[in-house]
Amino acid sequence: MIIKLSHHAVIRSIKRKIEFSEIENTILEPKRVKLKQDCIIAMKLRKNGHLLMVYYTIQSGYVIVITVIETSKIDKYLN
Repeated sequence: MIIKLSHHAVIRSIKRKIEFSEIENTILEPKRVKLKQDCIIAMKLRKNGHLLMVYYTIQSGYVIVITVIETSKIDKYLN
């Protein structure tokens, strides 16, 4: 599976100091997955205790990461 990051996702991952391997791992081994009308949200806890949320779609066999979000509001999203 080939994972491509949108320009927005690259900017956000740099700003939030999120490694590509962490994005890849969240997609491949999420703690929770939510399906939205236009995308998939994979979620996994980071080592710093925050929740990493990766918004992506699948197009022509590629995983296209739309954006990445890091939040401390874990209960809001995992419950």
